[in-house]
Amino acid sequence: RSQAFFAPEDSMTRAEFVTALWRLAGSKIVSTNPSTIFPDLTSGWYMNAVAWSAEEKLVLGFEDGTFRPEDNISRQQIVTILYRYANKVGIDTSKRANLSVSYRDAADILDYATDAVSWATAVGIINGMDGKFEPDGSVTREQMATILYRYAQKVGIDTSKHTELSAFPDANRVSAYARAPMQWIVAEGVI
Repeated sequence: RSQAFFAPEDSMTRAEFVTALWRLAGSKIVSTNPSTIFPDLTSGWYMNAVAWSAEEKLVLGFEDGTFRPEDNISRQQIVTILYRYANKVGIDTSKRANLSVSYRDAADILDYATDAVSWATAVGIINGMDGKFEPDGSVTREQMATILYRYAQKVGIDTSKHTELSAFPDANRVSAYARAPMQWIVAEGVI
């Protein structure tokens, strides 16, 4: 992706998301080689972030053992990773929402993601779209910024730092709901 454009409507990849979370968490360098865990990884700009997320057990990969860095990250995947991270850093994740009341498509949420989606819904990190959760739906870059921003606010991370988006030629394409989250995420160097 070009450094000059934010591309707010573009889908977020799995590699991009774990890199954003890794940066938010302080960019810790770990000794784990992610290619020993995920055979589809040999090199890439995201290797440190994937190594960290694997070492922290935030990402477990797919049934075939792969990570699939260029796949778009789904809504249930992003929430599950955040839920695992919140648990890892000692955040109370016990609050739950009734998913069948919150979302018409609650039955489509996979078992591995149910607790995560329930928690993230209950605390306001993620909202549905027209009464649906769309668990397999892709997450856009501006949606990811908003989800991370809400997560940060809920867990006590300072979100007061902001920067103007005028350096990005496509700043006018950022939705109103995502403007403050985007200003924060850019100011923090998360993306």
